[in-house]
Amino acid sequence: MCICGPSAAGKTTLAARLAEQLRATGRHPLLIACDDYYRCGWSPSSRYGFDTVDAIDADQLTLQLSAVRYRQLNALRSYDMRSRRVSSRLLQQPYDLVLVEGSYGPQHLLEACLLYTSPSPRDKRQSRMPSSA
Repeated sequence: MCICGPSAAGKTTLAARLAEQLRATGRHPLLIACDDYYRCGWSPSSRYGFDTVDAIDADQLTLQLSAVRYRQLNALRSYDMRSRRVSSRLLQQPYDLVLVEGSYGPQHLLEACLLYTSPSPRDKRQSRMPSSA
């Protein structure tokens, strides 16, 4: 499950509360914050700061999420905003659901995943209508 939104919108708080509620129902969520996938040594944009897709290390995010999917990840990435350095923390909890939250990381997930949506009946009717030229 992905939780997206602009900076300071409450994504981290929402994700933490959702994880807490899921635990109360017997689920075991793994919370992944896209803030932990900023590029090592990233120099924030003078205009956008860290609020840009380019700040995210998409390769590492995709790699770790793939490892999570197959239960092959032993440590999660961690990013220190002050030093702009990357480290890791051991993944010691069992999980049956993954919550990913962030302003920009989830866009990379959409690029990496194939999504299928079936058109609604209304979409089918509209596609039969002649186009105006």
